[in-house]
Amino acid sequence: MVATKILVVEDEGLTAMEIQRKLKNWGYDVPSFAFSKKEAVKKAKEIKPDLILMDIMLKGQGDGIDAANEIKDIRDTPIIYITAYDDEKTRKRAVNTHPNAYLIKPFEEKELHNKIESALSEHKLGKKLLNFGKRLDDKSKDSGIIVIDPNGYIAYINHFASNLTGFREDRAEYKSLNEVFPLEGTKNKDVKDYLKILNRDSTGIITDKTILKGQDGKDLHVEYKITSIMDEKIGFLGANIVFEDISQQIKDEKSLIEREKKFRGIYYQSMLATEIFDVEGKLLDANPACVHLFGAEEVNQLKQFNLFKDFKLDFDEVKNLKKGLEFKYEVQFDFKELLGLGFNRFDRDPVCLSLYITPLKLDGILDGYLVQFQDITKHRRLEESLKDNEERYLKILDTLDQAVIAFNNDLKCIYCNGMINEFFDFKTDDIIGKSFQESMKSFWDEELEQMFMETLESAQPSSTIKSYQKDDIPIYIEIKAFKSSEGLLILLNDVNETKQMEETLKRNEKLYRSVVDDQSEIICRFNRDFELTFANAAYYHYFGLNNKFNSIFSLNEEDMDKMKAQFKDFDEKNNIKIFEGPIRMSSGDINWWQWVTRANFDDEGNISEYQSVGHDVTQHHRAMEKIQNDMEELQSSIKEKNKELEDLKKSFESEIAEEKQKISSMEKLNEDMGEKFKEESKKLTETINNQVSELEIFKDREKALKESLELLEKDIHSKTLEAEASSKALDAEITIRKKTEENLQKKSLDLEKQLEKTKTSLSKINHLKEEIGKKEAEIIELQSNFKTEISNLKDSQHSVQESLESREKTLKNVYNGVRMNMQMMSTLNRLHSDYVTDQMIEKLQEGRSYLRSFGVVHEKLYQSEDLETVDLGKYLENILDDISRTHGAKNIDITIETNYISLDMENTVTFGLIISELVINSLKHAFQGADVGEIKVEVENNDKDLVIKVSDNGIGIPPHISVETADSFGLQLVRTLIEQSEGSIKFEGDNGANFIIKIPIKKDN
Repeated sequence: MVATKILVVEDEGLTAMEIQRKLKNWGYDVPSFAFSKKEAVKKAKEIKPDLILMDIMLKGQGDGIDAANEIKDIRDTPIIYITAYDDEKTRKRAVNTHPNAYLIKPFEEKELHNKIESALSEHKLGKKLLNFGKRLDDKSKDSGIIVIDPNGYIAYINHFASNLTGFREDRAEYKSLNEVFPLEGTKNKDVKDYLKILNRDSTGIITDKTILKGQDGKDLHVEYKITSIMDEKIGFLGANIVFEDISQQIKDEKSLIEREKKFRGIYYQSMLATEIFDVEGKLLDANPACVHLFGAEEVNQLKQFNLFKDFKLDFDEVKNLKKGLEFKYEVQFDFKELLGLGFNRFDRDPVCLSLYITPLKLDGILDGYLVQFQDITKHRRLEESLKDNEERYLKILDTLDQAVIAFNNDLKCIYCNGMINEFFDFKTDDIIGKSFQESMKSFWDEELEQMFMETLESAQPSSTIKSYQKDDIPIYIEIKAFKSSEGLLILLNDVNETKQMEETLKRNEKLYRSVVDDQSEIICRFNRDFELTFANAAYYHYFGLNNKFNSIFSLNEEDMDKMKAQFKDFDEKNNIKIFEGPIRMSSGDINWWQWVTRANFDDEGNISEYQSVGHDVTQHHRAMEKIQNDMEELQSSIKEKNKELEDLKKSFESEIAEEKQKISSMEKLNEDMGEKFKEESKKLTETINNQVSELEIFKDREKALKESLELLEKDIHSKTLEAEASSKALDAEITIRKKTEENLQKKSLDLEKQLEKTKTSLSKINHLKEEIGKKEAEIIELQSNFKTEISNLKDSQHSVQESLESREKTLKNVYNGVRMNMQMMSTLNRLHSDYVTDQMIEKLQEGRSYLRSFGVVHEKLYQSEDLETVDLGKYLENILDDISRTHGAKNIDITIETNYISLDMENTVTFGLIISELVINSLKHAFQGADVGEIKVEVENNDKDLVIKVSDNGIGIPPHISVETADSFGLQLVRTLIEQSEGSIKFEGDNGANFIIKIPIKKDN
């Protein structure tokens, strides 16, 4: 567990070290000191302490109260003031920083310890209450929030509450609740007593109203609820007050009272049957609609019914109603049961009634119940009918050979029929709740998404055909989208067979077109308006037209009219005719053509299209013309030529027969094409059967996949067994660790035995402390003698008033110095108490040196002419000579050079302690095993700093020991005194140990 960090801010270094010792003994972490306001703020930012012990009088500009103000602005840290100043002005300034405690020096250690624990606990509680208030503020809108601690002081107030109460948030905190927000019942009573009442309340909640004074001086009516804040471990932490401005509500109450009559009239005129019951379930009132509903003659007839007994409520429902909970339910009511009670309503079937029971509360207290009845028989029958229809329609949808998917307005699937399994690999339930992208991801693309969105926006149906690969086989699906009342309806239809037939027809059409185009005869088709719809290559070759030309034969208007007149004779029985006539060719020549034309009729018997096969009979027609000319020329000899004419006639008839034979061959060709179409259809049927066979193969593959899945499950089971084996190995490891813990417990018992030995050593230390006490008594006697001398001096110096005032000031300084030195001696002795057992005798010897140094400084002070300054050189000679004798350093030469510097008593003692500790350190460690040695002490004044140099020619300090971080008492004391004086220390260890200390000069000496 991380120790609590405490920052000590104290202008006296020894006092700071003493406080640090106490705090560490109590288990706290004291990472650093601060001696000035600036240093306190800086270290508060750096180490982020959990608590600050703050002296008020500090070095430099500003005091501890100023430092506390700056630190409070940076972070919320509990502060305890420890000071010798108890004047009203100082206390008032300190109180404004909201300290957790204010201790007057001297104080008891137990008192300090208790204040620290109390401050940490209060700060932790304050943080809990602050965070609780912020969380509550986040949840509550347009409500004032105030959180108070168990003593009734405000720990948190939100902005809304600040505006209503007129207190700024920073000004309201730490104030008593009654100063900011007066509670009803606390005007003549302490808030603590009110909180006790709240804490005893079983609910821990009190609701009430009060009046605040607004910023404009007007009364603000507020309604508040105060609730206990409890902790499972600590118990009662405080309370939170949530309140709202109900000034407008109060105004509205008058209006509500005026409108009560109007609402009562509405109640009696309402078509909704309504009854009012008291808290015991007895009927108080019923409106006419309710009287009519039950077939009663008057309200009193309904009073024979009790809400809790006659309304078919079970025990739990009655219990919830009595707790003030609303309740709604439906009941089947048979009015036949009421006929015997004098009611006049009769229904053949039971009636379905909806009951809504609302508790009526007056000032938060349950005062009755409002029961509303509604006849929903028709509604329930309609629901049953709709449910039956829905089930019937769902069954119909499941029988369709199309997949049906329904999406809601959020485009989430809400229904799909069983045919969805034919298109996708997942089950019907797996698609419910998914988006249409997830539902149809097999063939989903941006085009499909755009089609669906357009259908939603325009409500116009849309469709498309998509394909996807299934087992490496392309599958074609027709997708139709319809806008529904709930969203979108999608139909999926397998058009794979149709798509294959379409491809087959395209191939046949291509084949037939190649056959037709290879014909040398003209073949063409045209509609009733004689617009060309088809023509083979021979047509365009003979007539010299391109395939963009749309009119049949490019006839002129007159010829076209003649042709249309001839085509009027077609009917369903005579649908084939032969025409012959001249046509002007693209070269300008007129050729004769014979056309065998067939008319195609639609289902209604109207001609839809014509098909013609043309032959160029120009040569034949020219031969006929020649024959005609010859007949005219030989008319005179016609008898002679009859035989030739007969021959020509036979020849002409034979040609006609040949033409008829050609027509027959064309009809046979048409029949052959029909047979080929049937053969292709048969092949298509065989292809479908083959695909069915492939589907069976896929089913076999699915079965194999399931078998693989079973093998995978067996593999998972084996892995599980391996995991169990690993768990057993882990249990064995835990057993080994338990044995290790038992060994640690044995070592702990050994440490406890060692602790007993330490306690025995402490008893010896107490005996040594008694000796120190005797020395302190001698110092007190010396102080008494000194006061006597001061009194005699005053009596002899009355003649010179100015000298007297100067002497009085000096003597006060001397007295303060004596008091301070006594405190320093006491502090040093207590600090030395940390170094017990083998080091204790040695530390007591050093303690005698401290006592001697304090005695010498007073002796030198008395010998000075002004009783204010001490000759530093003579002072150091006395104390260092005593230290040398104490440590038996006969062969160690100590040289002192101070350049005739004199200092005041405070600085003399501080510098004497620093130099003494460094000299003692050299005597102890620098000359181990050596016969002779030299220690040099130099002090010089360079106008800005007082420079102290202490060096020796010994073995020096080992490299692994750092002067800045060494935890020995002597070096720690040196560092503390230097920091207290805002100085610096530098160490050089080339030839022995060389310490260079610089301390700023604040006064010319």
